[in-house]
This record gives sequence, C-alpha cells and structure tokens, in this order.
Amino acid sequence: IRNGEWPSLVDDAQADIAFVPCALDQINEVVLDLYDQDRSGSQILCATRNPAFGGMNAINALCQNRVNVHGEALMTWNPEFDQPQGTGLRVGDPVICLRNDWEIDLQNGSLGVLVSAEPAAPDKAPGSRIGSILWDDGRTLDLTTDLLAHLELAYAITIHKAQGSGFGRVIIPVRHSKLLDRTLLYAAVTRAEHQVILVGDVQAAKAAVLAAPHSERRHVALGTMLDAELRERLARMKGTS
Repeated sequence: IRNGEWPSLVDDAQADIAFVPCALDQINEVVLDLYDQDRSGSQILCATRNPAFGGMNAINALCQNRVNVHGEALMTWNPEFDQPQGTGLRVGDPVICLRNDWEIDLQNGSLGVLVSAEPAAPDKAPGSRIGSILWDDGRTLDLTTDLLAHLELAYAITIHKAQGSGFGRVIIPVRHSKLLDRTLLYAAVTRAEHQVILVGDVQAAKAAVLAAPHSERRHVALGTMLDAELRERLARMKGTS
C-alpha cells in the first residue's frame, strides 16, 4: 500500500488481514456485526466523519444504540429551561479527548471509558465534577463540564486521530472519499497489532492506493515566488555591475 501497489486480500473476516466487500448501504451493518465479535479488542477507524454510510458519526450512534442503549445517561443542567438535558454520552461509552489538557496530562486523541455519572443539579458550579472517566493510561479522572465540551464518542474515531496509537483489532469502513489516499489507508491498517478488516468498496480502496498520494498533488505558489525573486535579484545585480 505504501508503495502504491494493491495487495491481494482475502474476504475471510477470520484472517489476519482481510477485505470484506459490500454495498455502500450495507457498510454500517457489516462493521457493527464485526465489532460485536470482539468489542473490547476492536477499534473502528473511519476516513470521514459525516457520511451516513461509513462515516464516524453515524457508526458511533449505531454502536451506542446497539451496545449501550441502556447505559445510564450523562446529564447536565440546562439553566435556560431549568431542567436536566442529555449530553449524548452514557456510562460505559468509550470516549476520546479532542484537545491537550496539560494540567491533567491528557492529550488530543487520549481514549477512555465513561465509568460514572453524577446527577444533574442546578446548584453545581461551572467546571464542577459530573462523572469520571477511566483513561487508557490506567488513571480514573474526574469529568468536568469544561472537559465535556472536548469529548466525543469513540466506538469509531477518525484515522487522523488514531495516528500514533495501536489497537489489537482494527475495522476500517471504506467508501469513495476525497480524503482517502494510500497514505491514509496505510496509516489505518498499520494501527492494528493482530488483525485488520477493511469493509466496503474494494474499488475505492484500490483506486486510492494506485493513485498518487494527495501530498504529491498539492499545488503551491512557492516555486513561482522563488523564481520571481531570483529574477528580480539577478536584474538588480546586472544593474549595479
């Protein structure tokens, strides 16, 4: 993949590396079925966030509904309506931190699990504790309202956020996307320690691998600017000689 060559992949989901082909509208269901086989050992990695099929947001919502629909809801107090409101998170959900917080030693991309939720109350001060999270480094830290704004579900995360991390088993939904190139696909498959399963559009994956990576197709004006600067300097040198 890194060298722009499409590998020969089996469609056996029990193999160490496999590509399970399916139609676009079947990607989410196949991904969820594979995730069900080993929830604790799997991480879903998506190239994109928003598509209804193969996108991170849709898969997160479907996973939560299947895996943790009865988990205790994390609530906060809405002062405008003077009542509790949902946060979209439930006790037992995996979460990801989206910013660096040096005070508590959390990095952008840190993963954890929501392990407790406090009852929502109108008398809680801003920044107060509303629950707790067990992070992937083994620490259990308070979840505050300040940190909540920088969390999201992590049944599925973007490939970009996964760079630098490793997971036992990786499931990668694949669909046509302007973001998908060989570099991104390589980053995704190399996050796996034991098994990687790609799901979806084989032709989209193959086209992404065979095409030049996006980094080689970037057009910038630096070369033109340097040429103009060089010509100007040479002209000044000739004028003073």
